[in-house]
Amino acid sequence: MQKLSHNDHIDLYRHLSFCAVGGFFGCYAVLIHSGVMGNAQTVNLIELLLDALRGDLHAVLLHLGALVLYVLGTMLTVLLPHWWGWDMHYVSPVITAAAAVAVAFLPETLNTTANAVVSFVCAMQVQTFRKVRGHAYASTMCIGNMRSGT
Repeated sequence: MQKLSHNDHIDLYRHLSFCAVGGFFGCYAVLIHSGVMGNAQTVNLIELLLDALRGDLHAVLLHLGALVLYVLGTMLTVLLPHWWGWDMHYVSPVITAAAAVAVAFLPETLNTTANAVVSFVCAMQVQTFRKVRGHAYASTMCIGNMRSGT
């Protein structure tokens, strides 16, 4: 049996807390803001295709925007450390907390903005915290293909 170090326990607790945050953001986006899942891009892509087949341009653009922001958030977790040497294990929780506070104060009329924030934050979170005790595990639902190249 492998002996666990102090950092293994920290990684586990951090991951569990981000699972709770990811679940909160997912429920928040679906139940309160437009039904677009900020952390489940698989469902967003399916809904994007269904909306395109129905001819609902507004819904297609909403789902496409969530996808673009998810990809942007994923890319920034790689580019920010490369450009400025930032440790995303510290930066991502700060961005997540700021986003949670910002979204809490958004009025209901800004559903699209709230979903954009949720998509972006969930992407940063799942890309930053990809492993627990050496095992790959997503703290939010996501498409593995979007982040497999990084």
